[in-house]
Amino acid sequence: MAVSAVVDAAVYAGLLALLYLVLSVRLVRARVAHRARRTAATQAALERADAAATDFAGSVPLALIVLALCDLMAVSPYVVHVLGLGLLAARLIHAVDVSRRGPASTGAFAGITLTWLVILGAAALLLLRCLQYLVIG
Repeated sequence: MAVSAVVDAAVYAGLLALLYLVLSVRLVRARVAHRARRTAATQAALERADAAATDFAGSVPLALIVLALCDLMAVSPYVVHVLGLGLLAARLIHAVDVSRRGPASTGAFAGITLTWLVILGAAALLLLRCLQYLVIG
């Protein structure tokens, strides 16, 4: 397998890994602050940080897998970049809004919805590409 076959998806994997580290550090800081002074404000901050990190960890791995498979299955690099940028934007929107307003916010909903649309689009492209290989050979 050539490295160039997955370089497009690898860019987004690297950027999203950095975002996950930021979310994880924020979660650890919120946990430490909550242990130091147990107030309603620190509890709310802890819950927001946990929601941002947990949702990221629950949805991004699958999205990156289908994105990398799109790369491997010779889906257009432009399409892979559109999906990757959509995923990155979705996770940034979600992380920022959940960190500020909580998991029931409009930005959180928009981020989740865009993430699902990226996964749906990539999955549809993969299935179409597989069908092409099976029918055409």
